[in-house]
Amino acid sequence: MDIKDVVQALVYLPEDQRRVVMRARLEMFAGLADEKRKVEMRQMMEAVGTLPERDMQTLIATRSALLSELPESTRATLVGTDISNLLEMQDSRRITFLTAMHRALATAGDDARAIVTQAMISRLAELPAAERDRLMESQAAALGRLVPEERVTRMADIMTAVSQLPEDGRRVIMEKMASMLV
Repeated sequence: MDIKDVVQALVYLPEDQRRVVMRARLEMFAGLADEKRKVEMRQMMEAVGTLPERDMQTLIATRSALLSELPESTRATLVGTDISNLLEMQDSRRITFLTAMHRALATAGDDARAIVTQAMISRLAELPAAERDRLMESQAAALGRLVPEERVTRMADIMTAVSQLPEDGRRVIMEKMASMLV
């Protein structure tokens, strides 16, 4: 079965079954060597990216909930791979994917939202400046596509996550955020 077929089938599974299948995928990804994990996860992201936005959000919401339940080191590995794959996408595709992600997270449970956002922001702060800036600019564009309630929720989550970073990480993120405001 083609990965696109698998992804489409996941959308239509009941939530509990979707969680079982997606948890197995996440655990499988986490156990792969770095390069193999990157390729496999990129293929999955590309397949998810072919879905209508509502279906993308469904899968991203389930995945986010599952990520929040994983051990921190596993979550950091998977989120780091996600970020690496996002950086390789064309800007418009990256923004579309990030928009769906933010919409899904805006409606996720508080714990899942906070945990996944913290993992993303922590990894973002570790990136080289050029990559961090590019991803933050895409994040800003994605946030701009949200309805006000979603945007406020996500900005609050992001600011909370930034406030929990070590001083150096907090500084680099805040400096870039400030530069995007002018």
